[in-house]
Amino acid sequence: MFAGLTLAGCSSDKPPASLVLDAHIYQNPNPTVPLAAILHIKTDEPTTVHIQVSGTAHPVHADFRASTTVHDIPVIGLAPGKTNSIVVTVESAARRKETTTLTFDAPALPADFPPLEILTSDPVSMEPGWTLFNVFQFDPQHAGVVVPMGWLVIVNAAGEVVWYHRPPVVPGEARQLSNGHLLYEYSHLGLVEIDMLGNAVAQWQAAALKTPVLPGATPVDTATMHHDMAQMPNGHFLTLSTTAVMMSHYPTSEIDPEAPPGKATVIVDNVVEFDRKGTIVRTWDMSDMLDLKRIGYDSSSPFWDVFYPGHAGGTKDWSHANGIAYSEEDDSIVVSLRNQDAIVKFSRETGKLAWIFAPPANWKSPWQELLLSPASQLEWPYHQHAPKLGPNGKLLLFDNGNCRASPFEVRVPAEQNHSRVVEFRIDEAAKTVTQEWSYGGSDTEIFYSPFLGEGDWMPTTGNILVADGGHVVDEHGTPSDSIILGHKWARIFEVTREDKPRKVFEIRIKAANTAGFGGWSIYRAERIPHLYP
Repeated sequence: MFAGLTLAGCSSDKPPASLVLDAHIYQNPNPTVPLAAILHIKTDEPTTVHIQVSGTAHPVHADFRASTTVHDIPVIGLAPGKTNSIVVTVESAARRKETTTLTFDAPALPADFPPLEILTSDPVSMEPGWTLFNVFQFDPQHAGVVVPMGWLVIVNAAGEVVWYHRPPVVPGEARQLSNGHLLYEYSHLGLVEIDMLGNAVAQWQAAALKTPVLPGATPVDTATMHHDMAQMPNGHFLTLSTTAVMMSHYPTSEIDPEAPPGKATVIVDNVVEFDRKGTIVRTWDMSDMLDLKRIGYDSSSPFWDVFYPGHAGGTKDWSHANGIAYSEEDDSIVVSLRNQDAIVKFSRETGKLAWIFAPPANWKSPWQELLLSPASQLEWPYHQHAPKLGPNGKLLLFDNGNCRASPFEVRVPAEQNHSRVVEFRIDEAAKTVTQEWSYGGSDTEIFYSPFLGEGDWMPTTGNILVADGGHVVDEHGTPSDSIILGHKWARIFEVTREDKPRKVFEIRIKAANTAGFGGWSIYRAERIPHLYP
């Protein structure tokens, strides 16, 4: 049953009785997380447990401080398709200690697992921890259609897969909670909290559009839950939702400023705060804060048609909120509005706008007076993702850069465009913004991702982790803005935050055959400090 038994105790003519009565390991019964097991240990007196999981380049250690005679412990950090060694040490309050080694043959990765390639790994220079990300596949037979089952994946510093979750939905933004569970947004409809064995602990789903609520989910009276979420210190959640607004004078052209306005069903983004019971605490409507007649490139896109069917002429994606951040320091909320090329900050208490960070084109009074002014030369972000707040007014963005222009200005074509991760500093008193750091690739590796993306500050090293997840190319391999018709591929990399950044980690997910409109994309990535709470 177990091997390598080591006993610690006083020597005597008669060996002491074994502390461990039973120890065995078995496959995780939840099929959505197959790269995991459960360790069962029974001892003759209460013990704590330490385990070491070895099989990958970076063994995983975990302590379980609850003193009891029966332990059922999740085993994660396994190497797929290999025999893994699990060293188990139990210790009683009387300092009796035993160590035993078990083995477990972990299942191989499935044949349809994302084609992950490790390009760079410098663990000494990397931020400690594991990289958590979502990945999804586009159907190669149907343009613009996402395969309805996605993946959450965790890799170690060497880029080796150590955990994955394949739910019956498409996971979006995912993050680790303080209790060690994972929280992720799915299918623009809800949030789910799971433990590391894939078991749903809690789930919330938008119910206002009468979408069938999944079994076990708590309904929330809002239309959608999309793109991002944040958990507040009081345990409440912030998420993004939508409302359909009928307008009689919506702009009809992004090219001709003299084009007559027309009727339109405009999808307006909201920020929603709700508690764990699913009760909405408050809602902030972006149309109450901003000008519904101001558009950006793509403000007429039909992104929301599938959620709001039956409207003549389809729907218009006016703002396309795609990121949210909460500041406990002044109880404020920051939202990224991709199709407005704007990041806005407002008071959670009053809903009053504090500032607008956006290119100056096409803003009218009173919004024009809220625009931040450049304190020095900067490059405006366009169609950005994932705002992150730091100390002293710092703001980190993934600047996709679509068009590099506002409506009625000349657009930059994809093959001449670039994306970047960029850090700004905002002086609220002076209403100014300063660009402090930017990375858009080396001179030989300028990149362009017209959708998705994220940058994260790393707390220990100061490095920047980047989910560069939305590359699109045409049939010739040339960068393209055609997200629906182009072929998609993705990568995650980590760079040092220096004047001349150095890449210390990079993985890529790219199909061998890049013909057609299929491919893989990554929305977000996080560096989590531990696999166990």
